Amino acid sequence: MGMKRLFITLSIGAVVILAGCGKSSAPTEAMIKEDIVEHQNEYLDNNLYFYTDTGYIWGETEIKRDMEVSSLKIQKSRTEDTSYTAWCDVSFENDSYQDNCVIVVSYNKYDNDYWELNNIYEEENTRTSEAMQTPDEEMIRTMICALYGNSNIHCYWPQELISSELNNNICQVTMNITNGITFQGEIADGFAVEDVIEGLESSVKAEVNIQLEYDGVHTWKMTEFESELPDAEAIIKSDSAAMIKQARFILNGDRNLDSLSVTSSWTDGNIYYFDITGTGGTVVLCEEYIPQTMQLDCLGLDVSRWNYEYGGKVEGHALFYDPEKFLVPHL
Repeated sequence: MGMKRLFITLSIGAVVILAGCGKSSAPTEAMIKEDIVEHQNEYLDNNLYFYTDTGYIWGETEIKRDMEVSSLKIQKSRTEDTSYTAWCDVSFENDSYQDNCVIVVSYNKYDNDYWELNNIYEEENTRTSEAMQTPDEEMIRTMICALYGNSNIHCYWPQELISSELNNNICQVTMNITNGITFQGEIADGFAVEDVIEGLESSVKAEVNIQLEYDGVHTWKMTEFESELPDAEAIIKSDSAAMIKQARFILNGDRNLDSLSVTSSWTDGNIYYFDITGTGGTVVLCEEYIPQTMQLDCLGLDVSRWNYEYGGKVEGHALFYDPEKFLVPHL
């Protein structure tokens, strides 16, 4: 009798086990969530993107972003003989972002009712994302380093972050930034100053106001970039050698160029004037500061107080240009 009861008990247990692994079985929500967590970096794109085209500066970059799966709910599913597919409402989040989207997960079924992950993908146009706080300083620095101007060179260097404020996916940032290619524009007959004058090294540092707009999916776009006017004396301190090179280019062939030095400056709005003095007198370099690019465009050189004397060596790429071509309005 005891052996009979034992046989019945074992038979019932076998039926229960077989029922749990039968054709009706499918991956559970817990299993699906675990697979998404483990394989999200392989199959999904949770990264951020930065883009700008203000008409003055450009830039784009990808920024890695780690997200946690905070919730998952199966929206619908399809079970076939050898496969299973689930459409899941999934929430991703970290300290800065909260994303929601539909993730499709598929499995293949093998012998002994073994389910193996086949694919994970995000259903198109289903992601919504909210920025919960301002981008951190490292992210803002990465964005600034991606910028470039007409020179096609990444020349913007982030300095001190002054402030950042987020409101409805729009972030206002104020930051000190250095432009490593200050002097641009045309210096002679259509020739760009940075192409004509060899070794023109310069930089300008200024406080810059930036507006970043989050598109509610995964992209930050810089829509505004405008600097305050930099201090003229600070420009002389960092860029006097470059200013002298510009004066030497325009006065090329003069015998007194080795004596040049920048002696003073003044401004009129965003127009900067620099006195450059030497044995032949004084010339005034006139530059227009462009806040949207943090560059100084050469407007010309006032040579009305310079006594030009031939006899000097013609330098670099330059042939002698008539100084009269570079006269700016009388100062």
